[in-house]
Amino acid sequence: PLWLEFIGDQKKTMSGPLSSSSVTSTPTHPYYEVDLQILGRVQGVFYRASAIEQARKLGLNGYVKNVPDGSVRSVAQSANKSALEEYVKWCWSGPPHAKVDNIVQKWTVKQNLDYSGFSKAPTG
Repeated sequence: PLWLEFIGDQKKTMSGPLSSSSVTSTPTHPYYEVDLQILGRVQGVFYRASAIEQARKLGLNGYVKNVPDGSVRSVAQSANKSALEEYVKWCWSGPPHAKVDNIVQKWTVKQNLDYSGFSKAPTG
């Protein structure tokens, strides 16, 4: 499958091995997923709570969590790619006391959603 990785404003297109299921079955309505590593002053500033509020407003599924290295990780899924793009745009600013230095993004296309609703996951 084809996937994209973004580091800051840089984009790389990567390809991996195609499985027989990805060749024989094409989703009628694909789902999009963005996996984000948000770097900067993003812990202790209500980033997760604010991200949950924003994701729910946009109708996204997924989670947000603190990572021991001081970053925040968020995985968001939706059939609406523009809603995911809006979420990523919001993540660059975050809540008022956050200072985002960089976001590493990995986009994939999926056949199914892995999450129902949007929640806070345990740190890890």
